[in-house]
Amino acid sequence: MPTAKSQFDLDVWEEADQPYRVTDGAKLLHGKSSRKFDGGDITGRGWTEMIMAQTTEEKSATYVGIEFFEGTVHGREGTFVLSHSSSQDRGQLSSRYFVVPGSGTGGLAGLRGTATITITPDKEHFFELEYELPG
Repeated sequence: MPTAKSQFDLDVWEEADQPYRVTDGAKLLHGKSSRKFDGGDITGRGWTEMIMAQTTEEKSATYVGIEFFEGTVHGREGTFVLSHSSSQDRGQLSSRYFVVPGSGTGGLAGLRGTATITITPDKEHFFELEYELPG
């Protein structure tokens, strides 16, 4: 299975000014992000809509999101949708990303795969997509 790697910059991270629900343990809110992929096997831009829970426990939170990606993967141009699920438990990050089956278009039609994100201590962001494409 091929693997495509890229560095990316998170250029937008917005959280709603007001949560839509507040409990004793968490506040629930909407968010948006945008990132630019540049340098490596993936180039383009991704836009994400999120639902987040920020807990009262320090450095603990979670979000689920749907990202629309437009660009190239190993030179094949198209779009696809990526599903995100990420949690932070007292600073320990755990994430799951997968390509929504059937969402690929253009040169990325039929794309299937999973992804990982690594953030260095210097706040550099790296994306790695393990994928398959038909024929």
